[in-house]
Amino acid sequence: MSFVSKAIGSLTGTTQAAKEYAKAQQRIAEQSKFAPYAVTTGFGSSQFGDGTATYTLAPELAKFRDIYYQAAGQALPSTAELQAAQDVGAYGRGLFSQATGRDLSKLTSDYYQQQLKLLQPERTAEDIRLGERLYGTGRGGVGVSLGTGGYVNPEQYAASLAREQANLGLLMSAEDRARQQQMQDIQRGLSYQELARGMEVSPYTQASSLFGLGAGLEQLGMGTISMGQALGSAAVPGQQLAASALGSAAQNQYSTTMGNIGLLSSLGTSAFQGLGGWGGLKSFGQGLFSSPASIPSTPQYGSTAFWRGY
Repeated sequence: MSFVSKAIGSLTGTTQAAKEYAKAQQRIAEQSKFAPYAVTTGFGSSQFGDGTATYTLAPELAKFRDIYYQAAGQALPSTAELQAAQDVGAYGRGLFSQATGRDLSKLTSDYYQQQLKLLQPERTAEDIRLGERLYGTGRGGVGVSLGTGGYVNPEQYAASLAREQANLGLLMSAEDRARQQQMQDIQRGLSYQELARGMEVSPYTQASSLFGLGAGLEQLGMGTISMGQALGSAAVPGQQLAASALGSAAQNQYSTTMGNIGLLSSLGTSAFQGLGGWGGLKSFGQGLFSSPASIPSTPQYGSTAFWRGY
């Protein structure tokens, strides 16, 4: 651009128009930016800074949160409690090992002999009553052959046979009782081990539950950040629309101003060149003022008087 065009631009405000347009573009950029909202609810409040986001939990909820966190710490098991759980588990494992390694045959025999001892007094009394009855009726010497090379008293034989059948039932009952006792001991051993695991895990489960309640209150406060972000996102389309309108208005104003200034600059440049440049302008001035005394002082370049030709 020529010196005259620059001068015209400075005089007519072209530079200022460009600066105003740049400022408008900056405002457009600022309005188009995502700006989350600071939100305050009964649960807490959120604050947003330059690349940061924080929240403050409501004082009432903060107290409950601290109580839950403190209770969670107190629910954790002590060393003595953990040792007790280990002792219970060891006892259960011992019972289980004893039960699975038990000799069922010996246990069955023990039960069987116990039952015989309990029945022995009654059976002795039965034998005495049978002998007295046989003696009183004169059948004590009666005997029959069983085909095995001897004789037995029929009533005594029947009593002995019935007793042996009863003993067989006792033996089977003793075996069932032994197996039942073994299963009961196995179940007891497993129950103690399960109890031990509960004693070890339950305090941590309770502590975790209490901590979760406190963390849940924290989430209520953190929710204000999400709400602020959502409100900011919802406002973005409107901000962009307003920025677009502002940009269109600034562009139209700038284009109109530059068009008017460009026209004025072209006219000024054409007039200057039509006078023959600076030499022609000087001759033109000298022709207007033939006497040196009548020639006024040359005005400062760029002033209003300069452009009027004085």
